[in-house]
Amino acid sequence: MKDALKRGFSLIELLVVVLIIGILAGIALPRYQRAVLESRYSKSKTLASAYIKAGKLYYMQRGLWPSSFNSLIITPPKGLKTLTPNGSDCVSSGDTYCCLTTGVVGGGGQSPGVVCGTTDYAIALRYEFYGTQSEIYSCVAKNDDETAVEICGEEGTFSSNSNLVTPEGHKTGYSFYRVSGS
Repeated sequence: MKDALKRGFSLIELLVVVLIIGILAGIALPRYQRAVLESRYSKSKTLASAYIKAGKLYYMQRGLWPSSFNSLIITPPKGLKTLTPNGSDCVSSGDTYCCLTTGVVGGGGQSPGVVCGTTDYAIALRYEFYGTQSEIYSCVAKNDDETAVEICGEEGTFSSNSNLVTPEGHKTGYSFYRVSGS
C-alpha cells in the first residue's frame, strides 16, 4: 500500500500532458492574438468616428478641414501630443493613436482626413475627406502582419499599397483595403 502511494507519474505520462498543453496553447494563442488586435482596431475605429464627425462639423462651419485637435469641439484622449514631420497633428493614448492629416480638399497629394490605429502600427482606419459629397474609408494593414492583413481583407477590398501616417511620420509597407463608410 505504501509503495502505491509513493508512486508518481512516469516520464511518458508527463511528456504526454506537456504535449497536450502545447497543442492547446498552439491553437488558442493565435485566436487570442487576433481577438486582441480586433479589439484594438475597434477602439481605433470608435476614436476615428468621433474625430471624423468633429472634422466634418468644422468643415461645414469654416470651409476647410481642421489642422489641429485643438480646433475641434471634442477633446482628444489624454496622451502624448506630437507633431509629425509632415505637419499632421497626432495624439496617442495607451494602445491607440490618431492623426489629423492636412491637405487641400480636392487637391493632389495627401488628402485631409483622420488616421487612427494601434500604437504598434499593425492596423489602422484611414478616412479621407474630399468635401461633403465624397469620402473614402480604408482599413490599413501592415504587410508583414498576417493577422492585420486578414482582418482588413475580411473588412474590405484591396485597393493599394502605400504609406501610413503615424506620430513618427510616414511608415512604409502597408496595404489599404477600401471599406464602406460608417
